[in-house]
Amino acid sequence: MITDILADPLVKKEIMDNMASGRFKLPEGESLSDALSTINKISGNNQESKFALESLSGRIESIVQLEGRPALLVKDGVVEKPSLNEWKKPLAKYEFNIQNVLPSVGRIELRNHPDFNSPHCGTGWLISDDIIVTNRHVAIYFANKSNDDKWQFRQTPFFETVKANIDFLGEYQSFDDNEFEITEILDIVEDKGTG
Repeated sequence: MITDILADPLVKKEIMDNMASGRFKLPEGESLSDALSTINKISGNNQESKFALESLSGRIESIVQLEGRPALLVKDGVVEKPSLNEWKKPLAKYEFNIQNVLPSVGRIELRNHPDFNSPHCGTGWLISDDIIVTNRHVAIYFANKSNDDKWQFRQTPFFETVKANIDFLGEYQSFDDNEFEITEILDIVEDKGTG
């Protein structure tokens, strides 16, 4: 959430400095002073902060989310460096480790899903030669419980099975792949909120 990102004063300052310098482009017609003032007011759980958050334009919100808590692209087997120094510093310390585990991380891709139009729905990673782990919110795109309370691959309304693969080369702007079919669902930890 925006307030969590802007709660870090160093990240907040760097975002504002990059907006002021023109490095982060503002949408046409957006006033730099208004954008900076609004971001500066988003700092707490008070009424002014809530009003500032509501008045934040979608483009400014996108800049804060993209730069303040970046999703790092992988291209040609290398993790892209974040733009903010506040992220570069801590990530540089772990760059060697990140590069070493990168080949065991892949994109989860779906086929036959009736409602999901994106080529991928999340990320998974190997924990042994033939077992991957992903987050629950990703797994429930392709899995549900059967009548006998076991995890199974979802069926579409047209009685097709939703298929899931993991692609270890599913990188930004890459057409190469290294896909493996997910053939079994061992377990999904229950979410107490959704059962």
